[in-house]
Parts: sequence; C-alpha cells; structure tokens
Amino acid sequence: FGLALQYAGYSTYKTSQALTLSAVYRCVEVITNGVASLPVKLYRVEGGYKYELNSELSYLLSKKPSEKMNAFTFYKLIVKDILMSGNAYALIMRDGNGNVTGLQYVPAGLVSPIDRITYIDYMVTGMKNPVKQKDILHFMNYSDNGVYGVSVLTYARRTLGIADAGDKSAENFYKSGSCTSGFLKFDGPSSGKQREEILSAWNQATGGPNSGPNGIAVLPANVNYTQLSIDPADAQLLESRQFSVIEICRFFGVSPTKAFDLSHASYNNSEMAELAFLNDTLRPLLTKIELELETKLFPGQNEYDIKFDVNELLRTDKKSQGEYFTKMFNLGVLSPNEIRKD
Repeated sequence: FGLALQYAGYSTYKTSQALTLSAVYRCVEVITNGVASLPVKLYRVEGGYKYELNSELSYLLSKKPSEKMNAFTFYKLIVKDILMSGNAYALIMRDGNGNVTGLQYVPAGLVSPIDRITYIDYMVTGMKNPVKQKDILHFMNYSDNGVYGVSVLTYARRTLGIADAGDKSAENFYKSGSCTSGFLKFDGPSSGKQREEILSAWNQATGGPNSGPNGIAVLPANVNYTQLSIDPADAQLLESRQFSVIEICRFFGVSPTKAFDLSHASYNNSEMAELAFLNDTLRPLLTKIELELETKLFPGQNEYDIKFDVNELLRTDKKSQGEYFTKMFNLGVLSPNEIRKD
C-alpha cells in the first residue's frame, strides 16, 4: 500500500523503499519510538485541578488499545503513517451503550476520506458502508485542505532521489571491483575476433559483467583505455551522501546527531538537540494526537484531558531532571515522596 512517487520523471519510488535509506529509517525510528515510549495519561478536570483517572479507558489508551496490539506498537504505527503516508487512522470500537472498548489501527492505504463539505466520511476497504467521522481517528500530517494530509516523502522526493542514486552509485562502484567504466581504443584497424578477445581479457582482469577483478590487464601496444565515468572522489560521492543525510534530517525535523551524523557533534549541542527534538519535533505530533483523541472520545466535553507524559524524556538527563524536581519542590507542587516515586 506504499505511495508511489516520481523522481525527475524517470523512476518510481515507494514509501516502503524510502526506509531502505539509512537516514530515513533512523529518522522514522527516532520519532516513532520517541512518541510510542511516552506514557499516556487520562485526566479529569474539576475546579481548575486535574485528577489522573485509572479506568478501563485509561488502560486502553496507555496499555492495550486493542486485542491485536499494545500501546507502544499502536502509537508507533500511527506516527509512522503520519510521516510516511501523511495520514493515520484508527477505528473507534464501541459497545451497545456507546462506551469505547478499543482503538483498531487501520493501515493508511486502506482508507479514503470523502469530503462532504461540512463533514468527512471514510471509505474503509472491507467495510460496506462509509465510516462516520465520529467513529474514526484521523491524524494528519501537513494538510492543504483539512481533509487529508501530505506525507514528508512527497516534499522530500527530490532529496530522497539523490540519496538513493548515491547509494546505488556506491553499490555499483564496489560491485565493479572499484573500477570506473570506459572504452578501449584501437590505434589502427582490428578484426572482430581480435576485439572480442581483448574485451574478454579486459573483463576478466578488471571485473566485467560475468567475472570478478583478478588482476592487471595487459593490452596490445595499439590499444588504449579511456575512462568515461567519474570516480567517487571526483564526484564527491561521500560528501554528497553526507549532505543528503542532513537534508533528510531537515525534512523530518530531526537533529543529524540523532541520525548518527557526529561530524559536528559536541556534548553541548547534543543536549540542546534533545530539547529541540522535544519542542520542535515531538510536541506538535503529541498535540495533534492528543486533540484528536479528546475530541473523538469525548465529543463536546471539556472536563477530560489526554496527555503524553513528556517528563519521561528527562529520565536519561539527570541534570535536567534534578533541576526540574528542585523547582517543583520549591514551588510546593511536588513533595519529597512524590519525587521519590518518580
């Protein structure tokens, strides 16, 4: 169900193929794991105070959205579809009394939104009748119309095409025994048999179509080799591939250090990258998911809040965690026992 994309009008690329690029795979893993690893909490708001609820619905949101998968897998798939397909969907399962009993993930390729001007219906493969808007969760990436989102891959197709071409160029270079392509030029007349014999000897020595490189080719005095392709150093292949990593990270909003590009990494900018990752990359996604859950699971009600606990991201940063707890204790928000519990 991958989205087909055209690169420069001469090749086709699919969503699944994008994950074969290491930078894309790493960016998607970082973002999806970042969201999926955060605890989801359900609150009830009364008199300006929030009270955490421990109900069947909170268990469903934080542990087991459906019998088929746990919460980590569910949110990871949702975020993956938002990034790669532009849209993510989950059916809201209810009992006879209208109570939510589960959230059933549906692959993006199986759902088609239908704009009805004032509302949206959804055609789901395998279901006879359209699904009403209130019965399906729809998480969109950037959207021009509010009906369906556009994937990151659509905007990054040129960059992905260049990165893919760089990977293939490197692969072909090593497959050829690190040899560049060229032609053999005869200074004077030559017979067809002579050309075939020399070409066969050349391929055997340098790694032609049906053999690996075996050594040095010996050519007659009247035959010269002229190189056609540019070697990786002249083509700046390594520099180009490194730049493609940075470009891909820009599209996904991920610091290159998180994609293991450590060329300009330091302790200080790594710490700042963590904060930027939370504020610039994860927070918009979290807000998008929280709002869709609240408005579909509690329509017309303001007394419920669904929040991802971003404090979990501070667990690996003891300095920031200590400063946070100190401030909360001094403000009287947290007691020593509550801090120990966390």
